[in-house]
Amino acid sequence: MKADIKAKNLEAKERNSDNDVESQLIEQLVDMVEVEVPQAMVDRRVEQSVQDFAYRLSMQGMDINTYMQYTGSSMDDFKKNMEPQALNQVKARLALEQIVKLENITVSEEELAQEYDKLAKQYGLEVDKVKASIPEKEISKDKAVDKAVAFVKENAKISDVKEKSAKEEAKTEKKETSDKAKKT
Repeated sequence: MKADIKAKNLEAKERNSDNDVESQLIEQLVDMVEVEVPQAMVDRRVEQSVQDFAYRLSMQGMDINTYMQYTGSSMDDFKKNMEPQALNQVKARLALEQIVKLENITVSEEELAQEYDKLAKQYGLEVDKVKASIPEKEISKDKAVDKAVAFVKENAKISDVKEKSAKEEAKTEKKETSDKAKKT
């Protein structure tokens, strides 16, 4: 039993580490991208995030209006706070889609079938129902972006991966602000 727990903990740590590396790589990719992002794309991503958040709240027995009342904020403020993250997500998606195009990343029929099977199991549906709900083009595009993320990870030169704590991030932010103030 101890060995099983130890193995599961190790697996969780490896998965978290891998996710950290991926997040940092995507963050660096977004920082390198200089693209004019249409506000409509950001607004759409914000709306999707609001819908996702509302769904998660409903799973906990709360609606978004009640949440807004408890937090004392408005929907406009809530959306405005989500904009920076939505902008980064849109930039990341655009950058990864460009990598798909530049590297001629394609998705095979077998990979599509595997993705439909995975989604069917995840949602407890039949594959045909998933195929009827989600167009092949969308699944293919998402899978190609996943492959672009893998491509970036495989080709990145990783020197040191650090997990930043909230304190470290605040300290870095404070130092950058201080440095900027000194320069002006």
